[in-house]
Amino acid sequence: MAVMLDYIMSAMIFGVLALTVARMQVNINSTLYDNTFNLRVQGNAVALALQIEKDFVKMGYRVDPSSGNQITLADTTRITFNSDWLKNNSISSVAYQAGDSTETTGTPNVHDFPLYRNGLKQDWGLTNFRIAYYDSTESKLSTPLSAANRLRIKAIQVWFTIQSPEPVISNIDTTWPAVTWQKMMYPRNLNSSL
Repeated sequence: MAVMLDYIMSAMIFGVLALTVARMQVNINSTLYDNTFNLRVQGNAVALALQIEKDFVKMGYRVDPSSGNQITLADTTRITFNSDWLKNNSISSVAYQAGDSTETTGTPNVHDFPLYRNGLKQDWGLTNFRIAYYDSTESKLSTPLSAANRLRIKAIQVWFTIQSPEPVISNIDTTWPAVTWQKMMYPRNLNSSL
C-alpha cells in the first residue's frame, strides 16, 4: 500500500512539474514573439518616418510659389506635391495616399492597410495615417484644401500608427505590438521665393 501511495504522489509531483515547465515555455515563447514583433514594428516606423521626412523637406524646391503647384492636393489621408528632386531644373511630383482600410495586406491583422507612394504599394503595417495642414499662425486649415488655401500651408503634421502583422498571444491576453509616430514639419520651400 505504501508503495502505491509513493507512485501516486510521484505521479502528482511529476504532473505539477510538467505543467510548470509547460507554462514557463509558453511565457518564454510569448516574450520572444513580443520582442520580435516589437523590433519589426519599430524598424518599420523608423523607415517610414525617414522616408516621409526626406520627401517632405524637399517639398516645393525650385517650384514657383505663385504657380500654386508646390502642393497640388492636400487632404487628411493623401497629399501630392512637386519639387526639383534631382536639382536639374526638372520638376516632378510625389504623392502619398493611405489605402482603404478594407484593402488586404496579406497579414492576419485585419486593421492594417497599405500606403501608396506614387502609386506603389507599401505594406508597413499601418493602422492609422493622418495629415494636417497649418498656416503661418499655426492655425489648422480645414481639409480638403482648395488651391487658394494650399498656398497658405506653412506646416504639415503627419502621424501614423504601425501594428505588428500578427498578435502576441499569452496566457492573459492577445496584444498587437504598435508604434505611433507624429511630427510637425515646416518645409522651408513652401511659399518662399525662388
